[in-house]
Amino acid sequence: MSVYGIVFDEIPPRAWEFVIGSWWFGGGVMLATAGLVGRQRPAQKAAALSTEPIQDQRLRR
Repeated sequence: MSVYGIVFDEIPPRAWEFVIGSWWFGGGVMLATAGLVGRQRPAQKAAALSTEPIQDQRLRR
């Protein structure tokens, strides 16, 4: 709808402005949430690895 409005120089009705704005806002929220989740996963793995005892593989033969 946004591209259609730009290409054909149309002004959408007021209700469509709200719908399109809501879609843009929802997309931004999903993008920010995905970024936060993506940053949390490596941090949780690093925290789990740091609590395990360090085993020296050279002692196993």
